Amino acid sequence: MWMKKIGDFWGQRPLSEEMMEYAAGDAMAIIPDVYRNQMDYIEENNLLKLFYDLVYEELNVDINIVLKEQKGLRIKGKVLSILEEMESKYNENTQVFEILDQDDLQALTLVPYYHADKLSSLIKRLKTDVILEELTEIENDLRMQQEIIFSRESLDDELRSYEQHDDERVSQKAAEIRQDIYKIILEDIGRRYSGLSDPHILAEIERQALRTVVPKSEMDPDVDPLSSCFSFASY
Repeated sequence: MWMKKIGDFWGQRPLSEEMMEYAAGDAMAIIPDVYRNQMDYIEENNLLKLFYDLVYEELNVDINIVLKEQKGLRIKGKVLSILEEMESKYNENTQVFEILDQDDLQALTLVPYYHADKLSSLIKRLKTDVILEELTEIENDLRMQQEIIFSRESLDDELRSYEQHDDERVSQKAAEIRQDIYKIILEDIGRRYSGLSDPHILAEIERQALRTVVPKSEMDPDVDPLSSCFSFASY
């Protein structure tokens, strides 16, 4: 009823008490069904111990280095197993958009390119296509919202690694995107910070962007004063 009256009803901020109660009620209404369905599946397939183990791992993985290593090895083993199975499921003419199995797509996403390169020409090509799709998504995000710049901490490192790709479509696109990101950061830095801001609060990608600024001095007229000041402090 509300949505019919106001098209962007849930986009309004701040949410009113009535809106929060309504949303919470919707969520609480489905909890029993979701819980019962998941628990039935777990019990019917004798997965209760595995479920408890995975929950324990997820809760403690960031504070237990042994669990972290075990999780990494488990995921790596699963990914390699799926990729090996893909060799018999697909052929050299298979395109990424034809792959509907979510486990296969996740494995292609998780495997590093340098590892895919060593597996087979098929996996290497599919991984390259996944990277190209990812770069296109990043480009679209930069045009629309630019949220990815700060929400994805490893973005700068990933783009730098893609620049080493032997496919020029990937390497050139990654380099162009990284430069576009740096340009956005440098144009926006005056709004995000003031001359009194401590350079230590800068995100790493902001530091990398500032390292591309080469002012002749802290009063270089061709460089934003704040960027100039920060660029000296970022080294």
